[in-house]
Amino acid sequence: MKLVVCLSARNREEAMARLNLLEGLTYDFLEFRADAWDRAWTGESLLTIVRTIKRRIGPHPLILTLRTAREGGEDSGMDEKKKAVILHDLLEACLEGGPGPDLVDLEWSMGREEVKNLGDLVRTKRMGLILSAHRFDGPYSAREAEDLYLDMVEAGSDYQKLAFRVDRSEDLEGPSQGLARAMDRRPDIRPILVGMGEAGRASRLPGPTNPSLWTFGCLGKKTAPGQIEAEAVSRLLNKN
Repeated sequence: MKLVVCLSARNREEAMARLNLLEGLTYDFLEFRADAWDRAWTGESLLTIVRTIKRRIGPHPLILTLRTAREGGEDSGMDEKKKAVILHDLLEACLEGGPGPDLVDLEWSMGREEVKNLGDLVRTKRMGLILSAHRFDGPYSAREAEDLYLDMVEAGSDYQKLAFRVDRSEDLEGPSQGLARAMDRRPDIRPILVGMGEAGRASRLPGPTNPSLWTFGCLGKKTAPGQIEAEAVSRLLNKN
């Protein structure tokens, strides 16, 4: 299991202060949650901070994630249309030269056409594509999870992520069963499965029955319900 450290910050000063917490930490990816950024209203402004963060984290791959309020993002004014324009502008700027994010996380609820348009730009720049589906009112059924994983891998994504609210540990069973069925049909699925909330803690921790390739840890501020501090997750992953 790989550790993705999540960075949420409103401005450059806050971002740099939180990045100081990475010192001595063993991790695999850093995710920049751009929906908290107070200048996330243009692709150019986001690209500037993305490049600053990339210089700071060195060889670690950087994931760019921009969520609308409906998707759990912090900016109440960020809607699907605005988000699509910002990401499109950022990716176009990357095509003109210079570094950008190593992976981009797109929400499946944007719709197949928008996912395809932005996904094509991501692949043109040879970035990795993560497709995510979120549900905040409860878990997915086994059938829903199976269909989502299959749809997302068939759409050309490199990683497929399901995140959903968990009120009791049993809520993890349906999505896990759906993932297992999907992988029987498509072994090339590279799954991420996150149960949000305290009852979903098992989905965030390494273990022989956890199918998720990645887990997420916060860097000073939680970006999802039930998220664990990155330092604590890193210690568990690198124990012994």
